[in-house]
Amino acid sequence: MEMTPIQEVQLQLALAEVNQILDALGDKSYKQVYQLIIKIQQQAENQLQKTNQQAAGPRKSTENTMQ
Repeated sequence: MEMTPIQEVQLQLALAEVNQILDALGDKSYKQVYQLIIKIQQQAENQLQKTNQQAAGPRKSTENTMQ
């Protein structure tokens, strides 16, 4: 039996839409969807962390360098 290569797609969704998908998956059997839920959560978390870091910008040192 020959394996079909995995094709990946990237979706752009609002956070509210992602949460709506996760809510809908929550109605399914855990055994059927847990890996998908974990993958969505991990990817969303990584993207949100990057977005938050970019929004914060470079951090300036609060130490006084003049002595």
